[in-house]
Amino acid sequence: MTTLETIQELDIDTLRSDNIRDRIDEQAIQGLAESIQAVGQLYPVRVYRDGEGFIIIDGHRRAQAKRLIGHRTIFAIVESPGQQAAASIQKALIANAQREGLTPLASARAMARLMQETGWSAAETAAKLGFPQSKVTKLLAFLKLPHDLAEELSDKGAGASIAYQLARIEDPQKQAQMAQRFLGGQLTRDGLNGAVRQERAERRIAEGSGKPRKAIVPRRTSRVVAPMGSGRSVTLSGIEASLDAFIACLEETLARARKARGQGLSLDTFTKLLRDTASSKGGLR
Repeated sequence: MTTLETIQELDIDTLRSDNIRDRIDEQAIQGLAESIQAVGQLYPVRVYRDGEGFIIIDGHRRAQAKRLIGHRTIFAIVESPGQQAAASIQKALIANAQREGLTPLASARAMARLMQETGWSAAETAAKLGFPQSKVTKLLAFLKLPHDLAEELSDKGAGASIAYQLARIEDPQKQAQMAQRFLGGQLTRDGLNGAVRQERAERRIAEGSGKPRKAIVPRRTSRVVAPMGSGRSVTLSGIEASLDAFIACLEETLARARKARGQGLSLDTFTKLLRDTASSKGGLR
């Protein structure tokens, strides 16, 4: 069916947001408002009619900028009344993702709403949006987490793969503990994946559905030398033979060095303190 669209000048107070986007950059709004003040509204927003008003599909920032500078009307492409709400939500999600992008949690909420409106599966939703199915599945994992935890992960930039791994943990206490270890930097993404696998294996054993596995003892390396050029190098010893362990050791050392600098310590004093605590801290050399 052909969709009829018209461009109209609407009362800006009749426009409402669909709440897909969870936050908007205030500085960006201010900059856009100044641009509209200088050259006018170059592109209409896109809306569909809802009762006596209109729902914004695309152009949330433009509408906010027009309100900021006191404009009472706005040019809009009005989609025909026959269009389904799901189609409009789909357009809104795609339009937002192609611009500033949504937070992972906002994307998850938008996808869940789209699936509810259409009855689409995760695979069908992924195909319609042009995303890999794995991306949709992992984003939806945010909605399986406690609300506060999902908000914190999303606000702190944790990706969908992190939410997916945490959602696999059934014990809420262990789930919260692992999330805080990841957010606090004690677990890398790979470390979290391994910890979740271990937790799930232990749960299967406790439930009698799994066989005990031999504990995996990480292989340790006696010495790693990382040449830095110009005659410089970084030498570490006694760490696990993995890049994650190498990075974690460097990050720990850097954090300590910055703290020592803030205390006014000299390099000699700092290295002496490291030597004094090496045996109890795992052996920074």
